[in-house]
Amino acid sequence: KHLIQHSARHPGEILSDFYLRPLGLDSAEAAIYLKLSEEHLKAITNAESPITREVATALSTALDTTVELWISLQQNFERSVRFRLAAEIKRDGME
Repeated sequence: KHLIQHSARHPGEILSDFYLRPLGLDSAEAAIYLKLSEEHLKAITNAESPITREVATALSTALDTTVELWISLQQNFERSVRFRLAAEIKRDGME
């Protein structure tokens, strides 16, 4: 039985690559625009912090997207991490 590779990107990487960089915003400018601390925004874009409902709301308002988009991206990422961990545990248990 083969496991399908399943890997989703952290939503902070998507935020950075598809929104902030194309708009020419650095983390300081984007943090002000999004009403987040620069440290929090950096943690999100560095995939060190999740997109919470509050952050999703700020992103959806500032970027003309939906809260559901950001929540869905976060859930997909978390599902991908769980899947990879379960596959590693299963693989390690078979060795």
